[in-house]
Amino acid sequence: MIRFLHSADWQIGKPFERFGEMGAVLRAARLDAIDRIGAVAREQGVRHVLVAGDVWDGERLAPLTRRQPLERMRAAADVTWWLLPGNHDPHRPGGLWESLIADGLPPNVRTLLEPEPVEMEPGAFVLPAPLRSKDEGRDLTVWMDGAATPEGAVRIGLAHGSVRDFSRRQEARNRVDLSRRASAGLAYLALGDWHGTLEIGPGVWYAGTPEPDRHDSQETGQVLLVEAVAGGAPARVTPLPVGSFTWRSQTLDLVTEAVAGPMLDAIEAAAHGRLVLKLAVTGALGLGALQRIEGRLDLLAARLAHLDIDRSGLVAVPDPEELAALGTGPVLEAVAARLRDLAGGTGTLPAGFDAGGHVPAQLASDALVRLWRLAQERDAGGRGGAAP
Repeated sequence: MIRFLHSADWQIGKPFERFGEMGAVLRAARLDAIDRIGAVAREQGVRHVLVAGDVWDGERLAPLTRRQPLERMRAAADVTWWLLPGNHDPHRPGGLWESLIADGLPPNVRTLLEPEPVEMEPGAFVLPAPLRSKDEGRDLTVWMDGAATPEGAVRIGLAHGSVRDFSRRQEARNRVDLSRRASAGLAYLALGDWHGTLEIGPGVWYAGTPEPDRHDSQETGQVLLVEAVAGGAPARVTPLPVGSFTWRSQTLDLVTEAVAGPMLDAIEAAAHGRLVLKLAVTGALGLGALQRIEGRLDLLAARLAHLDIDRSGLVAVPDPEELAALGTGPVLEAVAARLRDLAGGTGTLPAGFDAGGHVPAQLASDALVRLWRLAQERDAGGRGGAAP
């Protein structure tokens, strides 16, 4: 029997550009995850970590980005780290992996650059399928069926690719035959590419990324503890948490302010500084209620690691009193009424106005909110008060 950890898709150097200043924190968390994986290995008493591709996010990296994960692995000297090239960091002549070797690898880091059996420890072999391009266009695990290992050896397949189309965001078309574990006599097939922890079949798993980087994969990062034996039985697998950030998607449906309030209360109660939240705000509210909700969302953003709000399903629908408060004259009142109708999807655009063939309800809704705020500033100024 052999026990090891299965990980994948570290993508060290991922820029996280849309997260602004928070991007640097998320980049650092991916490096810190290596330390946590090493700690889990020691806690579980295992000596090997198999990384199923995409150790780095790209091929052209700054020397510091290239070296940092290696030094983290060097620090876990009691663990051997087995690294496979993936579609983000394929093994090309004169490329990243040759540079790593030329720089000098830590003694406990092994690169798997050829499709050939490699002995991990007596009686246990890893059968790697390294990528040499982003899109191979073929199943690189085929060779495992005929790979020779000693009789009674534990055979572990290691590959980076997809066994099916998971979504439109699939990053590569490097297909892996789902029956490979059985046809190649593998105790376990360790996969990378899909960023969520997922059991595909007995003894066939995607490890997922140890630090999530998108909202459609998983909430927290994990690593897999694998216990494999010879004889064809599928390995036993236990997911273990290692991620430091939580990525969550929720919907806030603003049917009425009375209904939305408790929903927002629950979201606020679960908020913390390590949560990356994607919030879809839908529904229709009056301008005053909407402004109060927006104020709470601003406070919520300050309590989170990052808040991404999708307002595409939200419209402002002023009541008659709010509509009257927007205008001080027939022209402004007519503008407000037209914006209200457009936001509700019932209005028509002026002749000659090009809206790409559709009524921009969201644009009209945003304009109403802006007009409401200007009206409040106007009224506050008229009373001698400060604008909010």
